[in-house]
Amino acid sequence: MGRLIPLLALAAALGCASFGFLGSVHAAEPPDQLVVAVSSSLEAPHGTLRRYERDNPQSPWREIGQPIPILFGKNGLGWGRGLDLNDPQPGPQKQLGDGRAPAGRFLIGPILGDAPQLPDGAKWTDYTQKTDRVAWIDDPALPVPYNHLYVLPAGAPPPPWFEGQRMRLGDPAHEWEVTIEHNYDDPVPNAGNAIFFHVERGVDRPSFGCTVMPREDLRDLVTWLDPKAHPQVVQLAAPDYLRLWKEWDLPPPALELPTPAPASTPAPTSPN
Repeated sequence: MGRLIPLLALAAALGCASFGFLGSVHAAEPPDQLVVAVSSSLEAPHGTLRRYERDNPQSPWREIGQPIPILFGKNGLGWGRGLDLNDPQPGPQKQLGDGRAPAGRFLIGPILGDAPQLPDGAKWTDYTQKTDRVAWIDDPALPVPYNHLYVLPAGAPPPPWFEGQRMRLGDPAHEWEVTIEHNYDDPVPNAGNAIFFHVERGVDRPSFGCTVMPREDLRDLVTWLDPKAHPQVVQLAAPDYLRLWKEWDLPPPALELPTPAPASTPAPTSPN
């Protein structure tokens, strides 16, 4: 998944000695769990995911488990619409169909899956088993909330548009889907939708915009997440992490971060 480089050396090269205030954040409970996914640059599809916990907002962050190799979108990251809409960031902005995963800070939404229930030990309460009556709305013109889960009421006939919005069933890569709330509250068309953590299709097969990882690592993530800890997702390129970590109250920069894999023949891109 690419070699590792010392982050402190990168910090010195960037001259990251000061951290300016970047503005207000949308109201959210301070997190005591963080899922932090970092790449070497906004263009890099490879990254590393780390999990952190703390006892309360005044306590230091501590890392949980081992770093996880992940893949973002085939074109890396673009700034998304999450908890920091009042703080626009320089660089590519996430757009529908751009092949980028969203960068920024986000809440975690519903978890979806093919199984009747979450894995043993899971604490998450907002779970929906996918059936042929479950859809994710990716058409903003429909008379139901855009970029949200929709479950057809029991006994109700499917409307004409439903089949085109129905979620995929029986796909091993979509066994579990953890919603990353990009463009979720007050969603706007063409900013991207249906962004999840899910299982990768191969170690060098990035998605169109989701963040993907090995199956067992996703299962561990699903089991670890605790709604009482108000978990958040942070996805950033290394230079932006160095610029933002203090103001966003993130864990201190890790000593090592991923760089892109060596140039080679591009692997086929997987559907989300």
